[in-house]
Amino acid sequence: MKKKYLINLLLLTLFSLKATAQTQFWSDNFEDMGSPSTGSSRVLSVAEFRCSSTIFFKRTDGSDITPVNGFTGYSDNKYFAAMDIDRGPSCGGQNTISAAQTITWSGINITGKTGLSFKGLFGANTGAIFQGLYFETNGNVMDYMVVEYRIDGGAWKKIVGIYPNNASDSGGPLAVDTNGDRIGDSPVLANALAEVVGTITDTGNSLDLRFNIFVNNGNPGSVAFDDFRLFNATNTAPTASNVTNTGTLKVGQLLTGNYTYADAESNAESGSTFKWYRSDNASGLNKVAIASATGKNYTLVSADINKYISFEVTPMDGALNGTAVESPLRGPIVPNTLPVSLTSFMVKTESRYVKLNWNTASEQQNSGFIIYRSGDDKNFIRIGDIKGNGNSSIAKSYSFNDKQPLNGNNYYKLAQVDLDGRENELETKSIVFTLGSMAVNSYPNPTKGKVNLTFEANRFSSANLIGYDGKVIKTLALKTTDTNVEIDLSGFSTGIYFVSLNGQYGKVVEKLVKQ
Repeated sequence: MKKKYLINLLLLTLFSLKATAQTQFWSDNFEDMGSPSTGSSRVLSVAEFRCSSTIFFKRTDGSDITPVNGFTGYSDNKYFAAMDIDRGPSCGGQNTISAAQTITWSGINITGKTGLSFKGLFGANTGAIFQGLYFETNGNVMDYMVVEYRIDGGAWKKIVGIYPNNASDSGGPLAVDTNGDRIGDSPVLANALAEVVGTITDTGNSLDLRFNIFVNNGNPGSVAFDDFRLFNATNTAPTASNVTNTGTLKVGQLLTGNYTYADAESNAESGSTFKWYRSDNASGLNKVAIASATGKNYTLVSADINKYISFEVTPMDGALNGTAVESPLRGPIVPNTLPVSLTSFMVKTESRYVKLNWNTASEQQNSGFIIYRSGDDKNFIRIGDIKGNGNSSIAKSYSFNDKQPLNGNNYYKLAQVDLDGRENELETKSIVFTLGSMAVNSYPNPTKGKVNLTFEANRFSSANLIGYDGKVIKTLALKTTDTNVEIDLSGFSTGIYFVSLNGQYGKVVEKLVKQ
């Protein structure tokens, strides 16, 4: 009957592990006299012995030893315990044998394994004070439990070190050393065995494991350890679910592939591949991959008319490919018959703004138009809305004035909006607007609150807000790089105001009307 105590479990991660699952490939739970896992052997530097219930170095179920409070939290029926080791199997006096002994496991096959780690259960009587002086200062008097490994006969390297938490001759309780200074850190080991984890940073073919112990204490200075295990990192392929494609099934419209990525080890998505398919019907008749469609998005073309479209994703976590999953087919794709028949779209510059004019021959379910503008960065922003005529079979004319054009290249995109909110891009035009060296644009003017004035950089250094009586109300400093200034008239009474922009090349006075 296995004893699985979940009391006071301690998980100490000594190194950062990659986000992969850990698969156990070797273990020793000290249940028998023979070897543990296949391919290794357990060798003790001294035979197991028990001189009394307080002098021992052996596997036990706890019934033949009397450590203070007893040990719990071990695996299966037995664990390994030690106290006053230097009496030896002959049960002699102090220092009959060395209190430093080892248990070694040799020839553990690790061929092809990576991301190795060690886990073991460790405990010590909390009522005991273990010797804490370093070896080099007073001989072999420090109590410890250390787990080491070597690969392919190389040098031994420490995985886990457990030492007194006080480095003086008075010592202290045992605890895991987390910073390599051979002094135990919090929390201390207790009678309930706790799990300690360490990482093996090397790879190779054959691994030897060695447990070093030095316990010279008498009662109550007993220690216990159990269930040594080795793990290697495993990686499972990611999965994709809820795969769909969305968007309007009309030529010229953008379809988007959607899916939910999942990975058992929480590895980030990296390198996933995508395909789009075209079929003759909803059952996938004559399905073919669309050669140019290898991203999450696909814009429908005339070859898709009356076809059905699906999206496929093969998820990848940067190392492994998952299984390809395809979305349901959607269709049929219809031609892009716009609800508005646009006959012309023109932009031209006026003295202080850009004027847009467009004409339609007919309109169906037309809610209206949206005007977008961008500079050379092609980052379009919405600058205006014009109401449409719903349904019309006669020509209609529309216009819009951009009173704050950019100085330089201006790109204007005209879009139409259906009554159901669907937006259709109609046409894009560009024009160059040059603001005169001393010219100033103000908008909105008249205004009920704020008005924005635009001008060329390096022209003006200050702006004065002046009342109708000629008195300066407010003065604003301008930087040489400024191309606009905002004047807030919301707190002023209605009437006429002036803004005087002053610079080294002269000044410009702009009339403002507060409504």
